[in-house]
Order: sequence, then C-alpha cells, then structure tokens
Amino acid sequence: MLDAPSINELDHTKVLPGDLAVTSNGVHIMAYLGEQEWIEADPGVGRVIVARVPVAENYWFETRMRVMRWSVLAR
Repeated sequence: MLDAPSINELDHTKVLPGDLAVTSNGVHIMAYLGEQEWIEADPGVGRVIVARVPVAENYWFETRMRVMRWSVLAR
C-alpha cells in the first residue's frame, strides 16, 4: 500500500498496471493502466475516461489517495 497526496503528485515509478487508487474516504477508485495513464468513471463528465497525469481541474486527481495492489488469492 502507498499513500499519496494526489495522483498528480504520485511517484509513478512505484505503481504497476492494475494497481488501484482509492480516495481516503473510499468514495472513488481509479485503475492504473501504465505510462502515467489512469482509467476512471468520472462523475463530473458522466462517463469512463482515460487520463494521463498531470490532470488539471479534476478533483479526483488532486485529492489524497491510497494505492493498492491486487494479489492472487489462494484457492
């Protein structure tokens, strides 16, 4: 797990494609695609977007996030 002041300020050398960024209050989630691109269902524009950081004038890219990595669960 990695805490970041925002996606715009995140050290992208520490994340991998598939990592998830979750807001500190758990209301919004974004997925990392690689090469500083994130995918999110943006409520402001009402659709799914792919954005390359830094992203200006988008609240979700400027808020505190916790980045988490999926792991395969034992069967």
